[in-house]
This record gives sequence, structure tokens and C-alpha cells, in this order.
Amino acid sequence: MSPLGKGFRPVTKRPTTSSRTPSQLPLKLTLTNRNPPPDNRDPRDYTRGTNESGVRVAEGVDTLVLTFDALLPDAVYRELWAIASRSKERTPNLLGTFAIGSEVFELSRAGRGYPFKLSRAGLLDLAVASKNHPGFPSVRAELRSPFLWEEGAVEAASQTVQIVETLATTDPRTGKPLDPAAPVVERVERIDIAVDVQGLDLTGSDEEAERFICKAEPVRHGAGARFTGYTFGRSSPILVRIYNKTKEVNTSGRQWIQAKWREVDGYDPNKNVWRVEAQLRAEGLRQFQALGNSSTVFDRCDEIWRHIVGKPGEHGWITLTEPSRDSNRSRWPVAAWWRVVQEAVFFHHNAAPAVRWFRHAGDRERLRAQVAGSLAKWTVLSSVETVSDPLGQALEAFREAQREHDRHATPTFAEIVSGKRTLGYLHPVPQPTPSKNKGSTTNDRGGNRFGRLRQPGGRKGGTKRNRS
Repeated sequence: MSPLGKGFRPVTKRPTTSSRTPSQLPLKLTLTNRNPPPDNRDPRDYTRGTNESGVRVAEGVDTLVLTFDALLPDAVYRELWAIASRSKERTPNLLGTFAIGSEVFELSRAGRGYPFKLSRAGLLDLAVASKNHPGFPSVRAELRSPFLWEEGAVEAASQTVQIVETLATTDPRTGKPLDPAAPVVERVERIDIAVDVQGLDLTGSDEEAERFICKAEPVRHGAGARFTGYTFGRSSPILVRIYNKTKEVNTSGRQWIQAKWREVDGYDPNKNVWRVEAQLRAEGLRQFQALGNSSTVFDRCDEIWRHIVGKPGEHGWITLTEPSRDSNRSRWPVAAWWRVVQEAVFFHHNAAPAVRWFRHAGDRERLRAQVAGSLAKWTVLSSVETVSDPLGQALEAFREAQREHDRHATPTFAEIVSGKRTLGYLHPVPQPTPSKNKGSTTNDRGGNRFGRLRQPGGRKGGTKRNRS
């Protein structure tokens, strides 16, 4: 199986003597300069060469947090507490090891409703809740970046689900299945989707920040030579980070991702890689009607990405633009570098932007107040009698007036409603065309039921509220 797993687009790979399977990294895109014709609306001079094209070197799920509602058997808790009571480890919080099927996890103390944590070498963490702790899922699983990029999000999530099912349905001492087996319900608590691009070095200047058209204010991190990136929507259900991934990798020492970049034609090791990353928690997924298990969320990832960064060539929730002489920044064209970000594909091709449904709930209340005020004003100006039933008499008078208008003029009320539906109000989201590279959620690697977790490189491893 590909090191990046399923759900990634193929790319032309440089000739190599490595025995590893060719990586499924995204297709390189190099865009040409597309400056719009100048106009005379703004006297400011924008002659800076800012219409940079870019090369996309990676795209995928970078963080995934799953929660599981399951009635864990008493035998699991007895074994966990037995290991904790026998522990003679001197390492802080380390209690010992705990086996789930053929996988061996390090057992340590957790906290905040989860007394135990099972860890697998920087690849997967499982927090186990107290037996009778209301309000907490039985198991909270955090899939780490190396696991997701090496196995692919679909395969990594599938392995995690099978591991938790094994924990919930087998006796940890004997390994025998329990009867009856407890049902396991999986949900996504958080997902981070990321795109790594070369071709532009951001500086954090005021002029540069003005180029970002976003529904949330930017927060800059560092300044000058120490500038590392931006954050948009820190208290919002949508949070976007744009940061220097090369600098972050060199600082943290997590250089395994550079091996992925080097497999892409067009990657320049002498240039910085910048990451555009969108984080969504449960509330954000709920607004996109994508709250559910990992399969449900993966199916909506591309639609959500199109909403956040925009369709290719169009503005989204956040967009890096190309300055023009137009004084209205919302009409500035999309920067070529950002278009490379927009064309990323995670699981589906030709996905349409998703609709954020929270907007409609807020709109309805706001519009109700506006309609009530406008109708009251229209009633007074039209001298409508409103003695016994003010609202009913006003609505009846308005209905007759609108019908008279529709007989002699356009657009009619029906045409106006149809137009609003076309704009996306209460309109069903189109289903995308499945990618041929999308992987199955079942394990096809053979061996034990959920395979062995691997370290990057193929090694076996033991790895103010904002509504914007």
C-alpha cells in the first residue's frame, strides 16, 4: 500500500533506487500570471510582483480525533487497575504496557475524566474514561500526523475503529471474545486538513495582511525575520492556520514529512514550504451537516475545503488576493499561489462548496425582524386598517398588493424565491464524483485483524466568541 495510503492523488515521481512504493502525493500545478486589466478606481500604485505561482507538495488529513461510545467490559477496567497497582516504573505517569489484540500500548495516567491513556509510539493515543463517568465518551482516540500521512486517513481511521472494537469486545486477559459484544459508536470530534505549498514566502507585513480577504481578523505570529504565519478565526468553528512548515519542521525535529515533499517533481529543497491548514471541531462539522463518523466526514472534506478556501478562481471564507486598483478588496482577483491551494483534492474530485447551515438559522431571526419592521412601515404607508388582527390584515393586504405586482411586472415573487434557492439558501449540496483513489475502510493488508502500526518510512513501531 502507498506510504500515504488511500485518498491521495498520484503524482509523477522522480526516478529513484528506493524499494518503497511510489507515493500518492498530489499533482503539481504551476499557474501563469493572470493580472486583470488595470482600472482607474484607486490611485494607489500596485506594481509589486506578487502574482506568484506555486507547487503543491502534499495534501491530506493532519490530525483526527475520534470519540467512541461503548460499554467497555469490566474485565478491561480490572486489568487496567491491576497494571496500575503493580506498576514499579519510575518514568513519570508510565504504568506499564497493555495489549489490545496483537498491539501493545504504553499505559499511563491521563486526567480530566480519563484516568488512563494508551499510547503507541507517537502514532495513536487512546484515552479511556472512567467506568461510570457521565458526559464523557468511553474512548477518545487521537490519530497523530505520522500515522495519518503514512497509512492514509481512511486506513488509519479503519485501524483505529477496529482497535477500539477489539478493546470493547474481547477479554484483555484471555483474548477471547465476549458474549454479548458491546456496540461501538464512532464520531469525529476534530479534524485538521492541510495543504503544503511552495512558491511564495509570506512576510507578515500590513500590505500582505490586507491581501487576505477573510470573515475573521488575522492574528500574526512573530514579526520580521521571526514571522512564522497567521491564524484566522481563533474562536470560530472554523480555524485556519497559514504557517512556515519548513521552519516548524526544523524546530521540532519532525523531518519525516520532508521525505514526502522530496518525492514530488517540482519540490525545491532550498525554498520554504508553507502550510494552509483548516481545523474543524464538532460545532464546525455540525454547521456543515458533516457531524458523524470518519467516513461521513471524509466524504465532505473536499466540499468543506471549497467553502473555506473557495472554488478555484473564486473567493471563499478566506482568500489570498492579488491587489488591483479597485478600491473594493472583495473584487480583487484570487492570487495564483492561492489557486494552487484551492485545487487540492483530498477524497473527491469536482466537489462543490458546502453550505454552512448555521447562517440560515441566524438569517431567519434577523430577517424576521427586518420583515416585521418593513411590513409595519408598508402597512402605515398603505393606510391599511389593522383594528382586530393587525398582523393578519397587514399580510392579507400585502399579499393582494404583491399579486397585483406579479401580474404586471417582473421579477415575480416566485422568481425571487427561485433565485434565492439557486444562491444556496436551503439548497441541497451536490454530491461529488468519487475519486478512483479513495480507499476502502476495510483492512486489505492481511495478517492480523487491524495490521501493524508503522513508523514513518515503513519501520515497525511500538509511532470574544466568533461566529465567522
